[in-house]
Amino acid sequence: MSQKDGRFKSIHTVLNVSCELHQEGVGTEKVQARIVTNLEENLLLDMGVLGVHSPVALQNAVFFYCGVYLCLRGGDEHRELKNSQFYIDEVRNPSGQTQMIKCLIYTEHGSKNRPRSIHQVHLENKIVYHYAKKELGEKCFLFLMDLYLSKLSKKAVEKDLFYCKPAQSTSCGKL
Repeated sequence: MSQKDGRFKSIHTVLNVSCELHQEGVGTEKVQARIVTNLEENLLLDMGVLGVHSPVALQNAVFFYCGVYLCLRGGDEHRELKNSQFYIDEVRNPSGQTQMIKCLIYTEHGSKNRPRSIHQVHLENKIVYHYAKKELGEKCFLFLMDLYLSKLSKKAVEKDLFYCKPAQSTSCGKL
């Protein structure tokens, strides 16, 4: 792409203007997402927006905590989640090597920081380990994920889908 080649003049003009604007500070300010406080999280739980009492509340909880614990940003990273990226296993407790503990293993296939380009062919997939915390009860991320994954339909599992439209009601009003 020689600057002397007239076919690329418009591209060079756009790049030059973009560089000039960047030097002037345009587009350099980072917009930080607002953090959800513990108080707000508890309010969502108390209001029934998050929980295990209905399919919609369970999916809301899984969506919320996937964002928190797996550091997912925006809709694209949630939309691209696959059922096959999650695996639950019994492993040795990292803090007490003698006992076994349930562990959720999540393998990231790409993100905003790792967009699956030619420059990242040799990068290892990021793997996140999340251990069960029984004292959290229904708020435990592993408990929520185990329940959610067990409720996915056979068809969703075959198609490797993660987020599916939740049932509007359940038999006997229970998950």
